[in-house]
Amino acid sequence: MFDPSNSYKFNCICRRKKSQEKPVLFSWIYSFKTRFKRRYIVLIEEYPNKVLVVKFYLKQFKESEDKYNVVIDDGDMFRIVSTVIKILLRILEIDPEVSFGFIGAHKVKEDFIEEKSNCTRYRIYQRIIKNYFGYENYKHAWDENNSAYLLINKGNPNKNTTKDTIELFTEYYPDLVL
Repeated sequence: MFDPSNSYKFNCICRRKKSQEKPVLFSWIYSFKTRFKRRYIVLIEEYPNKVLVVKFYLKQFKESEDKYNVVIDDGDMFRIVSTVIKILLRILEIDPEVSFGFIGAHKVKEDFIEEKSNCTRYRIYQRIIKNYFGYENYKHAWDENNSAYLLINKGNPNKNTTKDTIELFTEYYPDLVL
């Protein structure tokens, strides 16, 4: 079902310093094309304490307010998520101390809007992250009400990483559970 070796080839397009959008320090933009010739953009935002928040969307919806919510039912979701995980693994090769955050965006279709709480994407990401990354090297924290998930790297030398990260994210997701 889930296999990072079954991912698409991806490219790092750029790294940008974000001086005006605090607390985001930097952002990276990656891109890949699916077998259906659809181009995806992966946006990774770096927060204090080496916490990276991962977002991705179909390029054709770049200007849409719902770009993270659009669902294309073409049977390619696991390969797309595998590609995003492969990007995270590449980042971990470069900096093995980073942590990751995810928000499972709720589905928005023409005739259907999914509840934001404990949405389908959140449940899928949560299952993949728990099974793939496990608990030996990471602490897991989540907020089902907001479909938010944190994967906190135990190898980060900053002893306050977990506490600081939880505090930062509880500003946005007050129900975060560790």
